[in-house]
Amino acid sequence: MNRILSFLVLLFASQIFAQVKDSSIVIIPSSYSLTMETPRLVRVGQTIKFEADSIYIVNKTRFSFYEELRHKLLTLNFDCEPAIEFYKETLSKNTLLAQQLLDNSVNTNMLNTKIVNDAQQLLNRNNTALKLSLENMNSAKENLNLAKNELSKIKRSNFLENVLYTLAGIGVGVIVGVSIN
Repeated sequence: MNRILSFLVLLFASQIFAQVKDSSIVIIPSSYSLTMETPRLVRVGQTIKFEADSIYIVNKTRFSFYEELRHKLLTLNFDCEPAIEFYKETLSKNTLLAQQLLDNSVNTNMLNTKIVNDAQQLLNRNNTALKLSLENMNSAKENLNLAKNELSKIKRSNFLENVLYTLAGIGVGVIVGVSIN
């Protein structure tokens, strides 16, 4: 009987210690890292069981600082309208400037195309003028050669005429001289 009684006392005592031990264990579930739950307070002597992959431990002073900062941020009035209006104005100005730049680029491109086309036409006209000048020079060269040939013929014919006149004069002189004698 003594054994049964001591076994029951031992069982009862272990149940009491187990309850005390269970109440001193703070379990942090894995879902805790994904929630916005209020922070948990763990006191001296309590055991923390982490089921989450990581957790930050903050002391009371740091926690008070974060809590105060959170309350201040919640009480602030975030008026984003001026920033949004400024952004809209800047965006519309930049859009207008970009459109003007694009228009200037198109106009510059058109002017460059016109300049290139005009230069091409001028080069074509100069090429045509050079071809005509070359043809005129070839024609003038041919005319000079013809004139040179004609001058040579005239010089030869004048020489022959002079030789004939000279021979005729000598012949007439001989005839006259023979007939006078």
